[in-house]
Amino acid sequence: MKKLLLLTLSLLFTATIAAAQEYAMTDGSFVTCSGDFTDSGGLAGDYANGEDFTITFCSPFPTDDVQATFTLWDVGSGDILLAYDGDTATGSPIGVFNSAITP
Repeated sequence: MKKLLLLTLSLLFTATIAAAQEYAMTDGSFVTCSGDFTDSGGLAGDYANGEDFTITFCSPFPTDDVQATFTLWDVGSGDILLAYDGDTATGSPIGVFNSAITP
């Protein structure tokens, strides 16, 4: 019984790790439960000058909210990230972030 429980927990842990996906900044819309959101340079690079993208994250469950946790925040002077509550980038943003104001 102990081996079956350990195998089940191991498979669950492996499936959770394998499900994580990297979402690099680009124009697009994604339905997801989890993942790593990075700038367009990915985990190992930087973003380029003059970038202007709109990315949307939605929960696969209509009653769930989306939560973003930033583990690293390093934007250039004059660069901003706008956060909106909805399916489009219209109306007033719920957050305006830059090099001095971090999420």
